[in-house]
Amino acid sequence: MLGGRAIYDEVSYFYCDAFDFNFEFLGQPNGNETLVERGSLEDKSYALIYLNGDVPNALFTTGRPSAETTAVAGLIRHRVNLAPFRERIADPDFALEKVTNQTVLVLQGGGAMGAFACGVMRSAR
Repeated sequence: MLGGRAIYDEVSYFYCDAFDFNFEFLGQPNGNETLVERGSLEDKSYALIYLNGDVPNALFTTGRPSAETTAVAGLIRHRVNLAPFRERIADPDFALEKVTNQTVLVLQGGGAMGAFACGVMRSAR
């Protein structure tokens, strides 16, 4: 905005809490090829992940754990390819928060400074 060249990489977010039903919606649902369901609406624990190829673009969720919603937001933000997990994504017990959503490369001459940088990156997770 205002001529700045800042990158906007936040995942859009919408929520609704009406009567006895609430839900959250993250990302952009248009242009997606595949929909993957987790859980069930009858159990009031349901998520719908929108994939373009093997990359998540959006999430509709109600009654699912907040850690899962946060994990999927990271997967959307970092455009993570979920092909290695394709068969397990629909399993509501598969922990999406364990899928690595970002790889960090630390370049340094191999001394203590590189080890320190790795420790800082690890603790920031």
